[in-house]
Amino acid sequence: MRSSVSLCLVLGALGLASRPARAQSGLNSKDLEDISHGRPTSTQNLNQANTADERALTAEAAHVAHYYNPDWVPGALLPIKGEPQAAPGLRYNLVHHWVEAQDATVPGGVRLYLVGSLRGFVLNNAPGQAGHRFGAYRVGGAGRLLLEELTEGPVRLLLGYDLELVGAVRNAAIGVETQAAQFRRTSELYVATPARAQAQKMALSQRAVLRLFGAAEGDMALYAQQHNLHYDNLTEVVRLVDHFNSSLTPGP
Repeated sequence: MRSSVSLCLVLGALGLASRPARAQSGLNSKDLEDISHGRPTSTQNLNQANTADERALTAEAAHVAHYYNPDWVPGALLPIKGEPQAAPGLRYNLVHHWVEAQDATVPGGVRLYLVGSLRGFVLNNAPGQAGHRFGAYRVGGAGRLLLEELTEGPVRLLLGYDLELVGAVRNAAIGVETQAAQFRRTSELYVATPARAQAQKMALSQRAVLRLFGAAEGDMALYAQQHNLHYDNLTEVVRLVDHFNSSLTPGP
């Protein structure tokens, strides 16, 4: 059972909001391009800061939002073929969905790994920590996505992360911005099982969860009842799936 998963963050992120359209946010393609590169925009919509310090703060806020964790952390790269490769510094870019690794042998000191070059990676696997493990999964028409693995075993609960840009809120009557533009991290729950060739989106409901267990559905329902587990609580569903995975007898 993985106890290192930051489920508090996960639960907050699962309150998904629909992605706002550009027209709703008041941003054009140039604005979004600037923001995606951590640059303050030049439009009134974002109420661009007037001083160098304020502009730097705006860029830093965008930079922090772009990453699963903005700090470089130790980890491991899992290439398509071959053994895991230890890395002293990794971070996962949520905008471009690639992995960045500190590497003094390349210009700029950062090497990029696209989803097609990895079967996964692990973040923050320092001594004594299990780390956060991500795997590359096929997801319908989206192709391959890097998804965080919340459970290990035949039934894998997975989270995919993204960012949405929420435009600034302005009081038109007085011409004052009442809320700055901001990035909001969102997540979507997926599941992968031996019976499914691709990871599929999943809703947290009793029916959807119990269907994962096949012939053991009744036993898992009884376990959930005995331990007061709720099917709409991701932390508790992870506990239920971990119990199921650990109860299976390994094959020969």
